[in-house]
Amino acid sequence: MAATPPPLKDLFSNKAGFQVDQNLAQQIIRWRLLYETRDTHAEALNTPLLGCFKLGFYPRDSQVLFDLLKVNREEFKRAIKQSVINPEFKVASDDYNLLIVWAVHKFLTDPKLKQDVKTRVVQALFFMLLVKFFSSLVRNFFKFGADKAVMEATIDSLTDKYDIKHPKTGTWKLVMEERAHELTLPGNIHWEALTKFSPDMGPKSIVYVLTDIQTRIRTKVRLVAEVYYDLINRGVRIGDSDITTQDADGDKVVKELRNSFESMITSICNRVINSQTFLRSDYIRAVTKLVPNVRMDMFRNMLMQYSAVASWQYQKGKQDLVDPKTGQYTGYRVLISNIIQRVYRLCIIQKVDLKSRLAILKKAMDLFRSSRVNDDIIAKIKETLEKFITDNKISSRDATKASLKIAFAVYIVFLSFDCD
Repeated sequence: MAATPPPLKDLFSNKAGFQVDQNLAQQIIRWRLLYETRDTHAEALNTPLLGCFKLGFYPRDSQVLFDLLKVNREEFKRAIKQSVINPEFKVASDDYNLLIVWAVHKFLTDPKLKQDVKTRVVQALFFMLLVKFFSSLVRNFFKFGADKAVMEATIDSLTDKYDIKHPKTGTWKLVMEERAHELTLPGNIHWEALTKFSPDMGPKSIVYVLTDIQTRIRTKVRLVAEVYYDLINRGVRIGDSDITTQDADGDKVVKELRNSFESMITSICNRVINSQTFLRSDYIRAVTKLVPNVRMDMFRNMLMQYSAVASWQYQKGKQDLVDPKTGQYTGYRVLISNIIQRVYRLCIIQKVDLKSRLAILKKAMDLFRSSRVNDDIIAKIKETLEKFITDNKISSRDATKASLKIAFAVYIVFLSFDCD
């Protein structure tokens, strides 16, 4: 008669008996943030669209967790093979997946760690499990990527029974954060398995924790993919004929605001938090030629500092912050949003050809160059940029400050052209 395999808890205690503390928690939280802001990951996560931006999760990404926890991966794999888990269960027998759940157990049951730290690190761990599943699912459902216009039409056609249509979970990052939050709440269906780390198999087990998490995110992605491919199979193609639908005042730009400008703003906001994607040398050169009194080195420095501030705001959830006293657009997302909306609103009102980049740039220059401002939003944009330039000691000369404010707004408009 074959011997009963030892419990996972005993095997992992022997091969992955790391000690948890606040320093390790902070390293894991930082790992998650670094992953989010790498390459085009922010664009892929901060959108309701699927398959339009690259999101990769590679062996080197999973190896980071083993390195942080100082766990020998080969020994950990051998421990899994000694357990009752069937190696044909790809999700439940995966070493990275199991290490995530083991780390969650260790942090949840540590008696010394503060509760708020436990919550943040456990949510970060679950997010990094979900994003691994999510990236693989998107790659499988959209092997050659997705047509952006059709995907936008897909999302628009969904009802509020889809999580991605709820205001609270309107991007895939928010969908996964909400799920990670649910998994940290005492009383959730996996709480007993996570805190006891047993049983290994069956209902309410460690295996079920993993299969259930993967099944739920797969279902969300699959349902959207089904609608997308239904539109494709029906031969639906989305044109731009309604991009300038408007009323007499230009305020009700129906499809364009929802499908074009929102996507444009999201794309730019995702770039600003990563200096490598935010800074384009050709655009910097072009802006400094258009705007007087702005040196390339000074303007580049301003953009780099703004990107650093935006990255910090992103990590702290302050991207939509408006100063309650001054009304200034402190958060990067609200500032960029207002720049784009005011420039293109003016273009629509004045019937500017939206295919003419030069005409759009001219309107942007005129809008921010004028010393007499009757638009409160433009005034607040200028005040916000003035404060940023002053606080970061970019220039003390009034003429240079005025030019830098124009340059920044024009640079944002240049970035909008990448969203055509």
